[in-house]
Amino acid sequence: MANNTLTMEIAELSHQPVSRCFQCQKCSLGCPVAEEMDYLPHQVVDLINKNLSEKLIGSNASWICVSCKTCVQRCPNGIDIGAIHDALKNIHFKLKLPVGVKAVADFYESFLDTVYDYGRAYELGMIVKHKLKTKNFTQDMKMGLQMFLKGKIKIAPHKINKIWEVKNLFSSVKGSE
Repeated sequence: MANNTLTMEIAELSHQPVSRCFQCQKCSLGCPVAEEMDYLPHQVVDLINKNLSEKLIGSNASWICVSCKTCVQRCPNGIDIGAIHDALKNIHFKLKLPVGVKAVADFYESFLDTVYDYGRAYELGMIVKHKLKTKNFTQDMKMGLQMFLKGKIKIAPHKINKIWEVKNLFSSVKGSE
C-alpha cells in the first residue's frame, strides 16, 4: 500500500482532522501510557501528516493505547488519537499484518468475539478466549478470583434482546472491508 493511500485510509477511517495538528505535544504529555509506546501520540499524527504512515505499521503504539480520551481532552484542535489508533488496528486486521503487541491484539479480538456472540461484553467468556489464545492461564488468577467473589464477573452471559442487530452490524462492517 502506497504511503499516500495508507494516510488517506487512516484519515477516512478515523474521521480526525489531523492536518490541524500544530505539534503542541499536549496529547503526548498527558498520555498515561506514552512511556510504553514506540511512537508518542503527537508523533503518530506527525507521521500521518508527512505521509510516513507506513512507519506505524508494526509499531506498538496502536496496541498500547487504552483509548482513555486524554489526548482529545488536551488537544486544542480536538484530535482523537485513539480513533486514529482504532483505524490502524482495523488496517492491521484487514491486511492480516503482524501486530505490535500480540497479547493486546488477542485481547481485542476476544472482546469483539464476545460482543458478536452476546451483543455485549461477557467478561468471563472474554477472559477464557484470551487465555486460550495467549496460553497464559495463571497470570491474573488472584485478581480474577477477587473480582468473581465481589460479583464483578458473572458465570452466565447475558445476551441482548435484538442480537441480530449486532450480528448485522458486524456483517456490514466485514462487507465494507
